[in-house]
Amino acid sequence: MQNMVPVKMHQIVKPLCWLIGTWKSVTAKSDYPSKNIHGRPFNEIISFKSLGQPQLKFDALSWHPRTLLPIHIQNGYLYIDEHGKNVVLVATHSVGYAIVEVGTVHECSLKLESHIIGHADLSPCRVTQFRRSFYLNESGQLVYKMMLHTENEQNLFNHLRVIYERDPLCQRPPSF
Repeated sequence: MQNMVPVKMHQIVKPLCWLIGTWKSVTAKSDYPSKNIHGRPFNEIISFKSLGQPQLKFDALSWHPRTLLPIHIQNGYLYIDEHGKNVVLVATHSVGYAIVEVGTVHECSLKLESHIIGHADLSPCRVTQFRRSFYLNESGQLVYKMMLHTENEQNLFNHLRVIYERDPLCQRPPSF
């Protein structure tokens, strides 16, 4: 199979260029109150890629730090309007749901909230609300926070907290 020809980044995604690259978690913790999970560590690699089209390709893979077994996979696309402010993330999740999130980008900060959530009939849990944010901290690390509300929870709760470093050597997640 031939490799794709390298292309220039589409002009419309330039306000998101700070996200582009592969990021490897330095610290990552998850909480899930109804399952009595508090501060559970995990590892994750995420990537935002420009393929020359007016959106970024988004991929995320998390795995257990000890067993190295995969925990969660996400794939999708991040779109931005022609004014460089409003964004939409369309993503599928390996646990049986697809989500459309809407939000805004401001400098090196991105905030998203669920707009549409679709569930597979076999999905183990129904997610009813989703919020996430990404931003670059003073050290150039990518900080990710995700809040979640499910049918099993009373309130929106802090689900994930991750700090990533850009990994120039890591071109793809580990094979399982």
